[in-house]
Amino acid sequence: MNDYLFGTCFNPDIHANNALLFLDHCLSHLSNPYFSDRDEKGYIAHKAELPGGLDPKAMGRYWRQHREQILGQELQTSQRCVFVPNYIASYRDDLNGVFAVLGELADEANPVLVGSDELQPISL
Repeated sequence: MNDYLFGTCFNPDIHANNALLFLDHCLSHLSNPYFSDRDEKGYIAHKAELPGGLDPKAMGRYWRQHREQILGQELQTSQRCVFVPNYIASYRDDLNGVFAVLGELADEANPVLVGSDELQPISL
């Protein structure tokens, strides 16, 4: 499922709006810092919650591959919002936090070698 989502549904090389689908997914998985050590109000991006059931390493590799293209769209100035039952996330207010967490996931992701039918992570 991760291969399909990151390779097709979220892939901005297939259609530019696919990046919006990816960011909407991220913004729909913010977490409440109430039980954390943070004093922030509202919902925030957190490394443990942001993948929302997707593989965090695959998300990190996706971000590493498409980061420049997505950041180049300057979407954090957009009025676009994501509505979920507990909160409303906006690109303008919440996207920079998402970008920071995606950067952490990209730093932790293993590169993938394609040499067989299965993708195998490699150790550096």
